[in-house]
Amino acid sequence: MGKHFISVLGTGLYQSTTYYYKEKSVITPFIQEALAEMLFDDIQEGDRISVFVTEKAKEQNWDNRKYTARERENAERLGHELPDAKTGLRDILQKKYGNILDDIELCMIPIGADENELWKIFQVIFSRIQEDEELYIDITHALRNIPIQMLAVISYARVLKNITVNGIYYGAFEVKDNIQNRTPIFNLQTFLDILDWSQAASSFIKYGNSDQIYELCSVQKRIYREKMSELFKVTKELNNFTHNMETSRGYYDPQKEKNTNKKEMSVLGAYKEYKKYYNLMKEDDEQKKDQEERQGSIIKPMEGLLSRIDESIADFNVDTNLEMGMATVRWAIDKKNIQQGFTAFEETIKTFLCEYYGLDERSEEDRDHICKNICRELDLNYKNKCKDKNISEIEVREAICKEWIIRKKKEGRIELSCDKKARINEMFLTIPQELFELIPKIGDRRNSMNHFGFSNLYMFTSKGLEKDLKQEFEKFVQIKLSMEEKKTYKKEGE
Repeated sequence: MGKHFISVLGTGLYQSTTYYYKEKSVITPFIQEALAEMLFDDIQEGDRISVFVTEKAKEQNWDNRKYTARERENAERLGHELPDAKTGLRDILQKKYGNILDDIELCMIPIGADENELWKIFQVIFSRIQEDEELYIDITHALRNIPIQMLAVISYARVLKNITVNGIYYGAFEVKDNIQNRTPIFNLQTFLDILDWSQAASSFIKYGNSDQIYELCSVQKRIYREKMSELFKVTKELNNFTHNMETSRGYYDPQKEKNTNKKEMSVLGAYKEYKKYYNLMKEDDEQKKDQEERQGSIIKPMEGLLSRIDESIADFNVDTNLEMGMATVRWAIDKKNIQQGFTAFEETIKTFLCEYYGLDERSEEDRDHICKNICRELDLNYKNKCKDKNISEIEVREAICKEWIIRKKKEGRIELSCDKKARINEMFLTIPQELFELIPKIGDRRNSMNHFGFSNLYMFTSKGLEKDLKQEFEKFVQIKLSMEEKKTYKKEGE
């Protein structure tokens, strides 16, 4: 589709001035005429002009008419000479753009005296916008409510009609150069960009999705090129970070990522890359004394948003997989990414057990065949064996451990060195009941979601899963803290 210039005509007696924008200038009392000449060097198929008018604006400035005695008196007092009759905007636009000028009867709007009239204004403007158009909007002479309504129309039409907005213009008559009678035209497009950035930042902070931020920056980079290169690197790494989060790329091996030069391989690796470029951008920005040269001159209104985004992921400024796992579960709870949260939660418990009992967090054998399996073994047998009052809790745990080791040796599932056997024995004897009961509970909920609910073994509601993730993680945080305190106390007592 082509260009669509939209304007609202006011009721004032506009004086002739030289409107200018960049290198172009037009002498006219009507900002609409000036912008039309600037926008339509040559008319293409699909180009359109729509001027919205109230009954009074139509009478005062759209149609030709005679000047009133009061208008002549005011002009004479100011030293202005009026012609015999006032030429309305219709005649001016009709001569040059008659074939693309919208039907005025379809562009009539009320003044907005009540809520019904305000909705009527919204509906009339929206109805004149067509699919896939490029909009150029003038808000110079609109009533005070119109600019706000225009922004609402734009937001609505961008979703429903796939339009793009390439200019929002304001003829600043109040700051004109009175000596040369020159009036600047401001393009307020940047402030629409700020709304987009604000919405994108809000989407990220609330829901953890950075796609909109990345897409906006990609568009801006095509416009500003090198001036946006640093911000583009930041948003690209932020996008890598969230995509790795969404696909549960939790395991971080700094040496492996360094050797393969693929920092996007894990959540933590991507975060570290993001943070590196974010800090570089800030340092580079602070070193530029000339405001126009600063990176901030392009993203100045976004500095606060970027700072807020950075604060929202500060929990990932860590170095270990355990810390990263804890941060990920908190993130998932906050963003209501429940499936992602349970996946990270179960793996983080196993990482904690490996770290606590001196096992290898990278080893599938240690994580699953030992840590996870021991928890399930205790969960299945502990309570039943404790019913026998003739044996102590320690004896129950020792018996379960002995049976488990004999079975694993027969199965040939794991290799047990003396050191590993000692660590397994310690785990059977000391792992808290609250924790060994927790990991099967989390695993069952994770399986329910990963199997798309196709299992009669795992019947959970969506609300129940969300509630369980939050409650069980809070319980784990307390268990973890208690175990760490005991370990610290034990070391200090040695």
